[in-house]
Amino acid sequence: MGRSGEEKAWNRMIKFTCQFIRNHTSLTSFLVLLICSIIFWQWRYVRVSPNLIRADACQNPEAWIGQKSEPWIKFSKEGVVITKEKRSPVQSIHIPLGDLSTARYLSVKCDAAWENCYRDLRIMWSLPRISVTSHDDAGRFTAPLDHSPVDAIGTKLWHREHAIIELPANFKNARISLEGFGVSGVLKVNNLQVEIVRLREWTNEAGLILLSSWVFFVGCCVHPYLKGRWKVVRSAALGAAICAAFATFVFPQPRSLERPIIEQFWLGPILFPSPTLIEPAQERPNIIPKESKAIDSLSSPDNAKRQPRIRTLPPTPPPPAQEAAMPQESALPVAPKIRHAEPQPQAVMSSPSFMERHVTSIRTFVRTLDHKWNLRTYNLTHFTSFFAIGLTALLLARRYLILLPLAIMAVLSEIVPDLIHNIGDDGDFYDVVANLCGLFVAYFFYFITKKFFYWWKKLFAANQMPNTL
Repeated sequence: MGRSGEEKAWNRMIKFTCQFIRNHTSLTSFLVLLICSIIFWQWRYVRVSPNLIRADACQNPEAWIGQKSEPWIKFSKEGVVITKEKRSPVQSIHIPLGDLSTARYLSVKCDAAWENCYRDLRIMWSLPRISVTSHDDAGRFTAPLDHSPVDAIGTKLWHREHAIIELPANFKNARISLEGFGVSGVLKVNNLQVEIVRLREWTNEAGLILLSSWVFFVGCCVHPYLKGRWKVVRSAALGAAICAAFATFVFPQPRSLERPIIEQFWLGPILFPSPTLIEPAQERPNIIPKESKAIDSLSSPDNAKRQPRIRTLPPTPPPPAQEAAMPQESALPVAPKIRHAEPQPQAVMSSPSFMERHVTSIRTFVRTLDHKWNLRTYNLTHFTSFFAIGLTALLLARRYLILLPLAIMAVLSEIVPDLIHNIGDDGDFYDVVANLCGLFVAYFFYFITKKFFYWWKKLFAANQMPNTL
């Protein structure tokens, strides 16, 4: 017997209510994780040193080293202005930052504006910019892979620029430079601050919890769409693969320069103040007894006539009681005690461990692959990367629908970095095409492999059937 219409309507209402709650729970979880990720990203660094350059560096030409020739470089109350015109010489001035071998992260913050800045297409980094470079022990040039906190492209009004640079292992005698490269443009800089920062104590634990939450969230989202056995294990592996791919290709990417999501990082006050200098101990004054002065007066050249030699006996020392009653003038004055300042906690400037300073080498290796796998003039990194992630996702999900979020990721991987890092590469369109082609080839490879195993199993089962004749 069929169910009544009232019962069908009731079951349909329950179904829609459960679906509504499930969708809104997923949306709420996504928003909570997103807000927590933004707070974590903005607040994970803290100052450990004051400003390494003068506070009026952008108004005072004496703070800079280089040829400060007008009209290309001007200093005023509004800051320093560097101008590059077509066929004009390249201008570059810098400020030494000293030995930064004991620092790992460097914060560069300023107010900046630029007008009509165009890059030299032959050199991608050829722009009006601010850069941080150095030399190693052998005197060779060295710099982070992304060493330009400010890259001026096009026109932009006054705004806040902030970037934190992870320094390489051989980074020592550092300097910050203001350079006028490119075809043309005008770059204005004011309120420049360069500070040493470090990660907060809770960064590793909080980052691990946040990353695990993202993996769990993505795994729960894809779990209902998986087919086959071991769905829980496969959904967890697929969530980890998608999160790793997003972090590698979209944000934050394996870069040595990090930018804030909201204007600037929340560094707060200096965590450990600079240690109080101990005053040097004063030298003990050289006190001359009165008897010596009398002898000096006798032997002074002012005595024109030589006095007769008189035999004198040494004075008899007074008894102890009388010695105690003698005036204190004859006693030698004691040097005052120097009260040393109590040492304050040192700033966190100890040498980083091997892995802390060499982790940038791993990131550099990953980034340099983008320039090595070339087919004539086009690199294969984008194609191979998305082919690998697409094939991995298909093997774990066993459904073609998983390629939809990966296709969205393939497009975002070229849009989000340009918006955050202000890059604007000319080959982004071809990179998106390469990403999508990698996913398509992964789908084709998975489809052919699946059909091959299907017919192989069918043929094997046919051969195992007993002969009835």
